[in-house]
Amino acid sequence: MLKIKKPEGGAVLITTKIKGPSDNNTVYSLDEDNQEGDLLVNTIGSYTGTSLLDLDGSETTRLKVDVSGSWTITLAPLSSAKELTASYKGSKDMVLLVPSEDAKILAFNSTGGDSNVTAYWYTEDDSDLLVNDIGRFKAEAPMTPGPGLIQVSSDGSWTVALSE
Repeated sequence: MLKIKKPEGGAVLITTKIKGPSDNNTVYSLDEDNQEGDLLVNTIGSYTGTSLLDLDGSETTRLKVDVSGSWTITLAPLSSAKELTASYKGSKDMVLLVPSEDAKILAFNSTGGDSNVTAYWYTEDDSDLLVNDIGRFKAEAPMTPGPGLIQVSSDGSWTVALSE
């Protein structure tokens, strides 16, 4: 178990880096009663990715880290997410900040990977599943007005672009 102190109250970014053998690696959030919450990382082998922690209002106090190799976990404010204004090329799990208040269209292109790929859009008032497919594909999805965060979960490379 890893006791954590978030850099600010509420939701934060959690970046996990794992180096090691091809065993299954997991990281779960735990509440003040040590009850499992969100499955934050579930991967085999080495991994680097960023996801959201406590966006639902939870107050994680510990992490349950079951990793076969060496690892580091870093917590950071949401404001430190990479900003997406037009397009971005990424890989693995990542959180992008969209500062625009306008409704947008997301163009998503999964260019690598074999597993399930998702992209969620989170605003202050709502959340939407924008992308949910497997492997390599192209998709478009409408986004409600922002600002907000896009959380991409993928085992491969991808690109995103915004248009009006």
